[in-house]
Amino acid sequence: VTKDAGREVAICQQILNRLPANQKAPGYVDLGIAYEHAGDLTHALQNYAKAISLDSDNPAPFMRTAILQSRQRHAPEADHAFQQAQKLIDLKIDPEGQADFDFERGNAANDGSDPGTAELYLNKANEEAKKIRYVQLQIRALTQLSTAASVSGHDDEAVKDAQDAIHLAQLNNLSVWAANGYVRLANAELHQENLDKAEDAIREALQLSSQSQQRRTQAAANFTLASI
Repeated sequence: VTKDAGREVAICQQILNRLPANQKAPGYVDLGIAYEHAGDLTHALQNYAKAISLDSDNPAPFMRTAILQSRQRHAPEADHAFQQAQKLIDLKIDPEGQADFDFERGNAANDGSDPGTAELYLNKANEEAKKIRYVQLQIRALTQLSTAASVSGHDDEAVKDAQDAIHLAQLNNLSVWAANGYVRLANAELHQENLDKAEDAIREALQLSSQSQQRRTQAAANFTLASI
């Protein structure tokens, strides 16, 4: 647990303590996310459960629960939480929420090494994001599609998806969002033994992630660099 993450938990707890009773449910979601950042998934899930007990009409704690359960390979629990979130999103008729939902399901499928399911939901998320001009989600969906294609052995497709993510980020002056795309591009090129192209991509990823202090992306880039 980093010092910053511990401080985030403390601040969110202080804010939660000051909230009136009718506003505590989203406060518990925020505290759960802070615990996620601190790497404490048990307390994160406990706070999401508390948020659900206070407001079962909010899809956010169900979504966060589904994501964490999926990361821990608890498939039945993840599926149940995803289903509850979907029901609430359907009731709200929220296009952005639906796009986020489909992205998270695809991301979870990637984490579970299920590229077929991942591609299904990520393609939906990408198309939904296009319709509402949700560029950041398009970039993330394309990056994850590159991962799914790579796992499926579709290396050319993996390269194209990563390049599309990078191009979209640059086109919208969102270069910081291109870092993950460069990591995916490097891995896809590496699978095809294009070592020079892989190294060029990973250098770009390291520069962007360093500038924006994206520590997780930096770590992934360094891991890939060590494989070249």
